[in-house]
Amino acid sequence: MAAGQGRTESRTEYRERVGEDPDLSLRTFADHGLPRPRPFAFAFPFSDGSGVEGRNATGGS
Repeated sequence: MAAGQGRTESRTEYRERVGEDPDLSLRTFADHGLPRPRPFAFAFPFSDGSGVEGRNATGGS
């Protein structure tokens, strides 16, 4: 990995790093005998989902 190596991680390294978290979460659910979660919504970070810079999804500022 690029961390601590003084360089930006490659696209492949990024995908491997980011992909590990959901995989681990799903394995943890299964290890505890829980059903696989079913997503019903997606939270856009920093209100970026509105498509309008500087405004949130409700149209406020």
